Amino acid sequence: MFKQVLTVLLGMFISVAAFSAEAAENKFQALEYFHSPWLGISFFQDGHKVDMVSVDPLKKEYDRIKVKLAAKPFEIEIPIRSENDRVQICLWRNEDIFNDVVIKSSVDGGSVFSSRQALSGPVFSPPEMFITNTAHNLYADFRLTKKSLFYNSIPVSMFSFPSDKGRRYHLSKQDGPLYMVVFMNLDMDGLIEREELEFFILDF
Repeated sequence: MFKQVLTVLLGMFISVAAFSAEAAENKFQALEYFHSPWLGISFFQDGHKVDMVSVDPLKKEYDRIKVKLAAKPFEIEIPIRSENDRVQICLWRNEDIFNDVVIKSSVDGGSVFSSRQALSGPVFSPPEMFITNTAHNLYADFRLTKKSLFYNSIPVSMFSFPSDKGRRYHLSKQDGPLYMVVFMNLDMDGLIEREELEFFILDF
């Protein structure tokens, strides 16, 4: 009798363990991020952190993260790593920019993140981001807003097109997604590496 009870209990334990493992796997597949996996980036709107969900939850490289945003100002929060942090952001109207980034290639070897392709704007950055697939927004020094001892932020409320005579518009007029690649050359070796990149779909 005791042996039978023990067998039943053991079977129940195995079933619960299997269910828990399956639930954990399903949770991973529906991956929601508190912050991005490589650079620790978060998005805020109206003072609240915005939900981020993996578009490719089964891929170990965490290719693309969807950020659900309302058509109003937001900020990008980035952990401070040094006094010389440089955050390079390419923003475009379709996901072709994801394919244009070549891992292990040289930053200055024709990449959109080349120093020659930097759009830095004023020293004290206005909340404006350029939409282009041939250059990048460069944030460094005073262009990064210090939010706390541990985080910098980049406020965004305007978009502009440098290829269209600088045409600009307020974020409230944004209708449809934008595609963003964020790059930080953390080890300063001049190469674009996967752990230095994040791919975002800004879903307006």
